[in-house]
Amino acid sequence: MSGRPAQLDRPPELGVADNPEKLIDLDTASLVAALHKVTPTDLGVRGGMDSKSLGVVLDTRQPGAVLHAHPMDELASGAHRDVDVLLSMASDDMGWWVANDLDRFDPHTVGRIVDEVAGWRVPRSRATKIVDAYDQGGRTPAAVRAALLSDYIFGLPAARGALAHAAAGGNAHLLMIGPAEGAPAVHGTEMYALVGQEKPGRSPEQAERDTRIRDIVLDFARNRYGVAVPGKGPTSPKPVRR
Repeated sequence: MSGRPAQLDRPPELGVADNPEKLIDLDTASLVAALHKVTPTDLGVRGGMDSKSLGVVLDTRQPGAVLHAHPMDELASGAHRDVDVLLSMASDDMGWWVANDLDRFDPHTVGRIVDEVAGWRVPRSRATKIVDAYDQGGRTPAAVRAALLSDYIFGLPAARGALAHAAAGGNAHLLMIGPAEGAPAVHGTEMYALVGQEKPGRSPEQAERDTRIRDIVLDFARNRYGVAVPGKGPTSPKPVRR
């Protein structure tokens, strides 16, 4: 959760700066094209230590606005301590780019990943130790980079956000999304569940996982924590203690 919001009202043809509702009907190809004009296309660069963009819709000028500043600052301020928060990540978030954008994402050597981490102003000896912790189990360089960046870009901000909210007097919960048959735990794997839809041709295992994710979110929104699923135990995400 570092970096600054990308100015997607520039180029101006998107016209969403004062009317974010337009994003609902915006052509996704136009959105992606605009995003690539204002942010790096490599996710490690875009979301690394010196991240260039933050994927949120700032609603400061809208009625009933929630985000008046960087999300981490909002959580740490305690302004929303009366609102319980649920933060999540997928266990292999960056695996999406390994599967779908390998040519751009692949560092080809582990040494280049060390160079990347050292470029975050981390001493090279420390960067080497960090990368070594992920260079396990015969992973390819691309898989090593994906595992490291999954934790850094998605896992660490979720944990920090939960701790900041809890420290400010709020209730925070963390949820890890795992894989299912036919649905690896990559970025976006939970989207069908979150919007109450069914992925065409999904496996029985994915159907079970998606139902559990849906129920966790609904139970959380209804303040019904710890609702049991037969044979699975409680569905509640892990609470973060103040």
